[in-house]
Amino acid sequence: MTLGRCAGFQPQGFDNIMNDGTESTPSAPQRSWTLQLSAPDCRPLDLVICRAGDRFLQTIGQRSSADGDHLQPIVRSLETADAAWPASPPLQQVDSCELSAGKLGVVAVGLAGRSHWSLAVVEAGDRWRFEAACRVTTPPDWLGSTYQVDPEYDVESTDQQIEILVADSGRLRFVANAATRLHWDADSRQIRCEPGVAATRLPATVIWTYEAIWLPNS
Repeated sequence: MTLGRCAGFQPQGFDNIMNDGTESTPSAPQRSWTLQLSAPDCRPLDLVICRAGDRFLQTIGQRSSADGDHLQPIVRSLETADAAWPASPPLQQVDSCELSAGKLGVVAVGLAGRSHWSLAVVEAGDRWRFEAACRVTTPPDWLGSTYQVDPEYDVESTDQQIEILVADSGRLRFVANAATRLHWDADSRQIRCEPGVAATRLPATVIWTYEAIWLPNS
């Protein structure tokens, strides 16, 4: 995925992000963004990126038919605060963007330890495309994105994909590109997307990309 012009997105210096999650700007920052997927014979699926403490949390879920304001989570990004190598990219600034081919999405940046992270997400028909990156100056203990799956849902996995069965609603399928590894841990109920190749020369920018696809039940 190639980033295009980011409408109105001018990241501040990371020093301007406070430990309590506030930012040294005159007005309060926006606290959430939502992207939505539709698929034939499926209720829409929402990706909500919402501030939680000092960073933004990703939640994929469905709105209740009785109360459109309630989001029933299917997966959430796993966040580990105060870690130099967190379980997921530490997203501390987020904004909407105009990406390649005129598609709209969100782009986010963050800092942990001595490394800088970024994440771009774009809606493309029946899927979200995620491109994560980290600029590293020292060998990482871990790099990747981790999602916690709600215990309500069954999961099927192969080497190429991980599929969450959302009752009568549909199937949420995670797939990774050739340079990204995908792993399902049944004990912890966690999906891990991580770079397939380690950086051999530092400093380096390490990239991992994956998709979440919304499909009708077969």
